[in-house]
Amino acid sequence: MENKGKEMEHREVVVSGVDQEETVVHHDAANDDKRFLAAADATLREAESTWTVLKRNPRMVAVMLAVLLNGIIVGIENNMAGNMMGIQAFCRQFGHWSAADGEYVIPPHIISLWSACSSPFQLIGMVASGYVGDIVGRRPVLYSIILISICGALIESFVTTWQGWLGAKIVMLLATGLMQAGVGTYISEVAPRELRGVMLSTFNMFMNMGNLFAVLISYGAETTWSDVMDDKGFRVSLYVCVALPVVICLAELVFLVESPSWLVMHDRHDQARSSLKWLYPKASEEQLGLFISEIEYTLAKEKELAVEAKNTSFLDCFKKTDARRSFCAIFPALSQPLCGNMLCGPYVTYFLAMVGFTNSLQVTAIILCMPPFFLENSPRSSPADVKAIGFACNIVVYFIIDNKRVGRWAILFWGLVLMFIGDMGIGIVGSVKPDVKTSNAASGLVIFFTSVLVCGSVSGPGAVGWTYTGESGSIRLRAKTNTLGNLGNAAVSWVFASTISYIVTDIGLNSGYLFAGFAAVSVVITYLFIPDFTGRSFAQVDELFSRRIPARKFSSTEEEEEEEEEENSKSIYHLHSRRTTTYTTIK
Repeated sequence: MENKGKEMEHREVVVSGVDQEETVVHHDAANDDKRFLAAADATLREAESTWTVLKRNPRMVAVMLAVLLNGIIVGIENNMAGNMMGIQAFCRQFGHWSAADGEYVIPPHIISLWSACSSPFQLIGMVASGYVGDIVGRRPVLYSIILISICGALIESFVTTWQGWLGAKIVMLLATGLMQAGVGTYISEVAPRELRGVMLSTFNMFMNMGNLFAVLISYGAETTWSDVMDDKGFRVSLYVCVALPVVICLAELVFLVESPSWLVMHDRHDQARSSLKWLYPKASEEQLGLFISEIEYTLAKEKELAVEAKNTSFLDCFKKTDARRSFCAIFPALSQPLCGNMLCGPYVTYFLAMVGFTNSLQVTAIILCMPPFFLENSPRSSPADVKAIGFACNIVVYFIIDNKRVGRWAILFWGLVLMFIGDMGIGIVGSVKPDVKTSNAASGLVIFFTSVLVCGSVSGPGAVGWTYTGESGSIRLRAKTNTLGNLGNAAVSWVFASTISYIVTDIGLNSGYLFAGFAAVSVVITYLFIPDFTGRSFAQVDELFSRRIPARKFSSTEEEEEEEEEENSKSIYHLHSRRTTTYTTIK
């Protein structure tokens, strides 16, 4: 048989009960080998610059942005409930009059119940996103998220009891859980590797933008309709939450295509080619074929690893070197809620109201973004001259997260140090001057230290914590360590979300001491046990862990010279060239 155009003949026996049918399938083995070797070379080539890929693929970037806009919804929803508690019209509707406080308040047990539902239902949404997305596709999941978000926002806009608000929050929490997992999956599969990290970081930036929008919208509505008996003071903000998903839905209807990876997984190669053609309209047919071969190559490699992973359990994550790796995957992500994020994140407005600020929503706006007009009627706010602190910190980290001279460990470590300073400062102010109503200096210092806490939270564990979760696990246990990292963060967040109303009500500003203690321990743990992975490939990280290199020497240790990685990566193509008789049962 000639080599050129050589065909290998294989027999595929189809069995159905007692009926048997024999068919002959032809495979061009030589072309298969060539195709998968080319795909292996493509996956191992040196990455292009981020800006080159961005400029060359404007339509793909537009698709990514349409999906990433969902992050604004997540940010708004995560903070809207806390902002509402700073609006007296909302407290009148869902709470009662307190003669002692001289204002409408929502009882702590109701706030605790609202908060306790957050992590469980978001986690349900995250898990459901994976199962549903594997069955029906990534695009239907993203469309369903928009539909559920609109339904949840409509329910929020018209309920009149705290029980109804709880039901609306459950719907929205399911939507945001679906959204966080669904968007991450879509971006990971569709974005080129040069843009994957940037796009995932952009999602976090859009979430912080949503946080900012939530405060500004709520502040604007309360200022415009300031009468405590006028429901528009809080309902107008909720109407915006209905409109935003509609706008994002229109963008997705114009740009969104199904994930090519999902289509290849389900043997829909023609549709995968069409999706790729939409994403990369200038790509040639040969390039499109290479893209599909890369997807097939990657899926085959993952199947090979999955076979190995079947022989593992979660207990393996806590054995020998993997125990250290699991700790590095879990701790950075959970350090954010552990060190006081509740005081400066979703419940900052509630925290400020409980410690004595009568204009807590306005002060929240000042902390997050302080234009000059916010200061006109708030002389106590002037000491805290902090401009766009949370969002600005997020943007700065966005540009340095992959900078080897800075390093992700430094971002995490100094972020935790700032959180410790913010927590301790809040506690000290509470000890010296617990009543901020009677002291401009005390109120200014509370705003200042809360701003420091925001800066540390957003630029430290909030920015790089999830990066550690994704990078720390070994290949065979990476899915399990990712799960443990998510569960760790969710568990700590749930504990403090459920108890923050009682903590702040009972000890006020002294709650800063509680979180300062956790922050001090976290700083020490990070210094002693968390390494720096910046600029390291997964293979290099594996080697450094296997050699038991101390955490503080990771960035300075040269890896042992090994040239096997490329050969091991390419070997997967043999799975495709070694085709043998296949037995398939059909009816």
